[in-house]
Amino acid sequence: MANATRELKLQATLLQVGHKYREVATWSELQSALASGQFNIVMVDFADLADLQTRLASSPSRPAIVPIAYKLTKPEAKEAARQCRYLINAPSRSTEYLMTIAEAVRSTSKSPGKTPSSL
Repeated sequence: MANATRELKLQATLLQVGHKYREVATWSELQSALASGQFNIVMVDFADLADLQTRLASSPSRPAIVPIAYKLTKPEAKEAARQCRYLINAPSRSTEYLMTIAEAVRSTSKSPGKTPSSL
């Protein structure tokens, strides 16, 4: 996922539009970040999506999950889009993936003034 986030300039773009951004490397870091209540979406490598969904099924947090699919073939991208409510294809334009992230944030917002955050 590092190549995709770098190519998308994900961290800089998200910070520029007012999102919080935090990368985690372990399940315990993710659990801790979600428990803080500061993050309402989780971006994950598409290849790790099933594992994350399984782990989050028993979690009290219910973030929106936004997989990032990096350089998939057209048939792979079509299948990925069929499987996911939200999906970022990389490479793509920032306006495209920001719209996807905004939609995911809206789906998790419980109050109108909640700050959008990404993990």
